[in-house]
Amino acid sequence: MAHVWVGLTEVSKSEGCELDFNGAAAFVWWATQADSEEGFVSKLGDALKHYKLVLRELNEMRRVEDANSVPEELRDMVDRARQDANWVLFGTFFIYPHYAA
Repeated sequence: MAHVWVGLTEVSKSEGCELDFNGAAAFVWWATQADSEEGFVSKLGDALKHYKLVLRELNEMRRVEDANSVPEELRDMVDRARQDANWVLFGTFFIYPHYAA
């Protein structure tokens, strides 16, 4: 049985990315149903390719037992991810303007 997983990523744009965020990169939360960590990473990879994003780092990843166990900002994403096993949802892009040298 699939559970909802959430992960915090650091991403940057690749050629052809049409998402509207300015800056060199951004942190963003993702939520989807998966059977395991590997399943979550696989679905995340597919979503990143679709949106033409480059994964710089997967900072945090966990299975959600109860929507109340995640920060309030993620609860809607978790609830929506439970509605369809095919959805890979993302939250707000928290950008930073440039890379450190």
